[in-house]
Amino acid sequence: MSGVATGIRSRRDDREWSTGMCWLYCRMSEIPVLRLGPITAAGLETGMYGCEMCVAELEHMVKDAATGRDT
Repeated sequence: MSGVATGIRSRRDDREWSTGMCWLYCRMSEIPVLRLGPITAAGLETGMYGCEMCVAELEHMVKDAATGRDT
């Protein structure tokens, strides 16, 4: 991500957030996002980012899947 301001801290946790585009559900731009890790698609690799609301939804889905409550 070019032109990203780093070092933003969430009030909810101590993870490092930056300003950019959410790659998850909302796809909003110029908002605080968390780097979730690398992603590889079509033979290319880049970082994947999500906003606080979309990361919370993703965490909920992961928790449900891990506990056998796919809903």
